[in-house]
Amino acid sequence: MFPSLASLPSNLPSFLPSRFPSLSPSECRTFAVPDVVDQVCVGLTPSIAFPVDAITITDQGNGVLNYVLTHEWIGTLTALAIRPGVNICSTQVGLSPGNEIGSFEGECILGIASITVVAYFTENFQSAECEACTFDLGDNEFCSYVLEIPCEPVSYDCLPSSAPTES
Repeated sequence: MFPSLASLPSNLPSFLPSRFPSLSPSECRTFAVPDVVDQVCVGLTPSIAFPVDAITITDQGNGVLNYVLTHEWIGTLTALAIRPGVNICSTQVGLSPGNEIGSFEGECILGIASITVVAYFTENFQSAECEACTFDLGDNEFCSYVLEIPCEPVSYDCLPSSAPTES
């Protein structure tokens, strides 16, 4: 029996190079990581570093940056103030470790979102919401962090692995 025409190749292989270059491997992307560009701690010795896992990027690209902030600080965190944009401030009190503080949208200016996070460790924290995002709040013990996050993901060439991996 003869093979059907549908099972035969449609074109013969070429013996000459094509006039157009081959396409490069697909471009892969990964979320850009936050960069702590400034940190000030008042009334705390030693300083408390910004927790690496406190920010999770959920959407990034085309001038958009969305992220989730989670309580990952060591010690007794009594309040957290977040300034995700120029005229926006959000304050959360009564936080438990590991709890999600909220979802935020970064304000992208020239491809970068600048975020200010102020972590308060004072037992009886009292402040108006708009004052909580500033650096000078009297006797409060706090750490203030300024982070910059690119609004576009990081691109890299996707290269196939040299050998298949076993699962």
